[in-house]
Amino acid sequence: MNFALHQPSFWLGFITGILFLWLALKILPLLIPIWQALLRRIRKTREGLSAGVEIRYRDDLLRHIQKQHITAPLFSLDEIALEPFFLVPPPDTDFEEPTPFRSSTSYLLPFLPDWPELGSYLNAPRITLAEILQANQDTISNFVIIGHPGTGKTFALSHLASLVARRESEAEITSNLLPVFVHIADLNFNEMENLDPIETLVIALTRITSAFTQPRLTGLLKKAFSDGRILFLLDGVDELPRNEVDIAVNYLRMLLESYPRIRVIVAASTDYFDGLLELGFVALPIGVWDEYHRRQFISRWAKLWSTHISSHEQPHDVNSEQELTQSWLFDENAAFTPLEFTLKVWAAFAGDILGPNASDAIEAYIRRITIDKPEARESLEQAASSMLHTSKSVFNPKQLDKPNVLDSIAESGIIIKHTSTQYSTINPEITGYLAASSLVTNKDLEILDLSPNWVIGEATANYLAAQGHISSLAISLLAEVDDPLLIKPLKVARWLRHTLQNPTWKTSTLKFMADIIQREKYSLGLRGKAITALATSGVKGVNTLFRQLLNSPDDDIRLLAVFGIGILRDKQMVAELVTMTDDPSKRVSSASVLALFSIHDNKALEGIATALLHGTEEVRRTAAESLASHPAEGYPTLKDGIQNDDLMVRRAVIFGLIQVNQPWSINLLEKIAVEDGQWVVRNAAAQALEVASDINPYLPKRVPPDSDNPIFIEFAGEQGIGLSPGKPSADIIVQLLRTGTKEQKLAVLKRLKQHMDARMVPEIYDILYGTSDEQRESAFYTLWLMAAAGIELPSPTQFGLG
Repeated sequence: MNFALHQPSFWLGFITGILFLWLALKILPLLIPIWQALLRRIRKTREGLSAGVEIRYRDDLLRHIQKQHITAPLFSLDEIALEPFFLVPPPDTDFEEPTPFRSSTSYLLPFLPDWPELGSYLNAPRITLAEILQANQDTISNFVIIGHPGTGKTFALSHLASLVARRESEAEITSNLLPVFVHIADLNFNEMENLDPIETLVIALTRITSAFTQPRLTGLLKKAFSDGRILFLLDGVDELPRNEVDIAVNYLRMLLESYPRIRVIVAASTDYFDGLLELGFVALPIGVWDEYHRRQFISRWAKLWSTHISSHEQPHDVNSEQELTQSWLFDENAAFTPLEFTLKVWAAFAGDILGPNASDAIEAYIRRITIDKPEARESLEQAASSMLHTSKSVFNPKQLDKPNVLDSIAESGIIIKHTSTQYSTINPEITGYLAASSLVTNKDLEILDLSPNWVIGEATANYLAAQGHISSLAISLLAEVDDPLLIKPLKVARWLRHTLQNPTWKTSTLKFMADIIQREKYSLGLRGKAITALATSGVKGVNTLFRQLLNSPDDDIRLLAVFGIGILRDKQMVAELVTMTDDPSKRVSSASVLALFSIHDNKALEGIATALLHGTEEVRRTAAESLASHPAEGYPTLKDGIQNDDLMVRRAVIFGLIQVNQPWSINLLEKIAVEDGQWVVRNAAAQALEVASDINPYLPKRVPPDSDNPIFIEFAGEQGIGLSPGKPSADIIVQLLRTGTKEQKLAVLKRLKQHMDARMVPEIYDILYGTSDEQRESAFYTLWLMAAAGIELPSPTQFGLG
């Protein structure tokens, strides 16, 4: 074999290689920046595409959200929205340092999630949507918003989605969140086993996103879920019957197991949210509108109506008519949900109001959108009746006698299309009203016995009560007293405000509630529900009962009477309430200030100012905190109070300023912390500033695992019992509930609110019936949560109690 080299070719190739290497070394430094720039361009292009689809998605979502309310045909959500608020559970015990600036009403008012009128009217501690998003690793970040139909849960979720979609929060974590807002009926659970949880969401979101967004939507969501920057807002779980709630909870469980860093907020019923608490959610009842919110809403509505509606009508006396309408609505003191009050305001301004009741407002709304369309009204009632009979929160239009009739009122927004076969009405209250009308027409009233503890069934019962067709069911439910929560009799009490008639069941219910109030064996929470039921019943003469109860020698009965007067906003009782700010009972005297706060006329506000100047330390503090919730009248009083010569007044005002927690109040606190002449005032201001710089103190904190719980560790050490990490400590819990100190029992009850154990019910009963302080109230609330989570509570009589 010949390996001889061709010399000229070899040297030519060698020299060429050397030249090429030299050239590459010279050119490479120039090529590297060009290559890096090309890579950056590619990366920016990809980021631009991603950012572009996110911007388009946010815009699509915003357009959809603006229609998620009953007055969408007239005004957008942003135009009409009032900031929703949520009532927060009272503290059971603090594992670390106590919070000195937590509102005094935290310890004064019973916490009634299913009767939020008391807390909403009497200035109970609350948090806003923006504050919910401040949650960190020490606080719970997933919430279940609970409330009755028409209280604004959908509105709240829509409003929050709008804020986050616009990146309107200053907090970096909030501005980076990507909202996903869907109704439970938009999700096809039949195909869930074959789909990734995100793919299920993508299918639902295609209904509200544009053709430009949809091709890249899957990639956007998967990336955002993986990064943990999703805010998942799930509406409509409150509308589901019990057996379907479990399906929704399983979906959320699967989603959170795959993406544990996302945030989730769910709208659910006050009666049943099984499984959500075990997933780490905390229940927050949505607040109902007090007089301040109603006035805000009426003023906003009047302005929008003048701008967009009445300006086209041009009647010569439109301004005077509107002033009369507003004046009449301002004086309205009946108990309405925000939905009912909205429809009443709409009817008043439209001039088609039919009467004073909630049912009159709903009837006016339905007549307005179905005018000259009687077939549409019939189809609406048939659809609602179908939902009630099938125990479904949706209906299929193809199953109606005239499936296409509802198209004629589609723009009104009363019907919502979820999928090709799943439609619903805009709110269960509307569904219930239509179903009740259908049942009365068709004489099919016995169906209600088949739908217990379901929001649409209960909404139907409300409006059957308005028409006087509920007696037999009411009487049977009033007899269900072998229950520590008296759930069924209290359901009947919810019907009181809907009927102007006086059937036998109404009289029996009023007597039943009055009897509860005066029984010492019941918790203040249960008695508070009874007083709220009477105060919101609309029955004449209830105020006379409350006035009589003010003379009771029992502190709790006087306290409840003050609550009732506050909810009624009985202006004739202002002078009496001012006198009662000197009541021997600290709770009664402070509660009298809260009742004055609710009444809110000039004399009541003067009474609060007098309490601030001359009351006890507790009364002064409650007065200052009440003034903090009245921007127009209260803020100037606080500013004057901080200049008062009395150091007790100045110190009380600090508690009000921290509740305001706005730049002007913070500036005042900073000035007081340095310049005030009294050390006690300076120190209080300095402490308040520390609280102001932290997250909202009302955000519910996580309960530590049993093995890390300092109270459990201490008790286990004393008893010589070992604690196993990751395992529940049932034996220790039982012993703590039986023999523990007050602090230990409260700690266990707090643990059981988030991690329930049905085996502990007998021990909780012992606390409920064997104590008379906050232990009993905590036990009552714990049992309520257990019932809402689907735990069957045995009769207390089985244990010789009740």
